[in-house]
Amino acid sequence: MFATHNLELLAKYRRRLEERKLAPSHQIPYYENWARQFLQFKEAAGAEPPPVKILLDHYLKSIMLN
Repeated sequence: MFATHNLELLAKYRRRLEERKLAPSHQIPYYENWARQFLQFKEAAGAEPPPVKILLDHYLKSIMLN
């Protein structure tokens, strides 16, 4: 199950993308999906995940292998 705080974080992320026009509106769902996948990967890493830089590196390697 996706943690409530992550759902709130995704909503804030989407609003920020929209308000600051950081991505074309038709691409925002794709950015949101990448963020959702990363947060799910982070949750799967357990209660004590590695630092974000290392976690992001592992995440990127995992999606390149799929």
